[in-house]
Amino acid sequence: MRLCKFEYTKNWSITFSNDFFNYLNTSVNGRQIFIEHENIVMPIILREKFSFKIGYCIHPPLKDGKKLLLAEEKFFFEALSVYLRRNKIVDFILPPIHTENFQHLPQKSKGFKLGIIRLPLKNRTEDEVFASFDSIYRNLIRKALKEEVIVKFGIKYFDDFYKLYQEKLVLENAPYDTYDQIKEITANLIKTGCATCAVAYINDKPDAGMVNINDNKNAYNMWAGTSTKSHPGSLRLVHWEIIRLYFKMGIENYRMGGARQGTQLNEKHARLLHFKAGFGCVVDDGYHFTFVVNTFKYKIYKSLMTIKSKIKK
Repeated sequence: MRLCKFEYTKNWSITFSNDFFNYLNTSVNGRQIFIEHENIVMPIILREKFSFKIGYCIHPPLKDGKKLLLAEEKFFFEALSVYLRRNKIVDFILPPIHTENFQHLPQKSKGFKLGIIRLPLKNRTEDEVFASFDSIYRNLIRKALKEEVIVKFGIKYFDDFYKLYQEKLVLENAPYDTYDQIKEITANLIKTGCATCAVAYINDKPDAGMVNINDNKNAYNMWAGTSTKSHPGSLRLVHWEIIRLYFKMGIENYRMGGARQGTQLNEKHARLLHFKAGFGCVVDDGYHFTFVVNTFKYKIYKSLMTIKSKIKK
């Protein structure tokens, strides 16, 4: 096992790209490293703060750009544990955002079950995918089209998207990314066909908007927002028009975020899961975890984070 240099191509997940690293690093302010073992590669952001060496997992490890088999993943993390303890590179590695999950919980990890919501597109037609939508969704999309809801694509509609996105998240009292943080990755990736900005308009007024990213095989639903009194079919129509675009691009899977379970599933996440399931999605089972190398330092870190959250309240 070693640190390695990595040159991104679109055969790998877009999350391995420099653009995605720059997006995440806006709020981390660390440096990117790649850990390799027998052609298996995992990217992390490394940040040293006070006495902590904190790793931020960008994406679960891949082998030649492909998801690992369960046995391969176990093998990699067993070797990783030994390597990190011996070289004291990091004290613990925090989990990635919900673009992909892990297949097991390694020893000393702290985690829980987490599925990934996915709409399969490979070897299917547009008609087959549309027919898999809930009947209510199909009717609302048809209603939106009939009532002249128009979806427009392009970076020139980004400001309208961001206003919808920001207002929606503020209304929900939820954290959100800054204008510059999303604009930079969107503008850069659109040039290479790896991002999509789409906004639905009613009478020239923005009603629902979305920005997604993609590589050769997978697209990722990243940021979205709607007006306070949006047409019930607007956001569904944006999804559908983007899905139609993915068919033309040869995208195989539309990945729509995490599916929490049990105590991790609050009311808001349940609503999101229900909404996305209506597009005929499947849920790929898996896990989400923090990989602990130095147990003592991780306990101190967790205690400090608990105190910080209480102070903010």
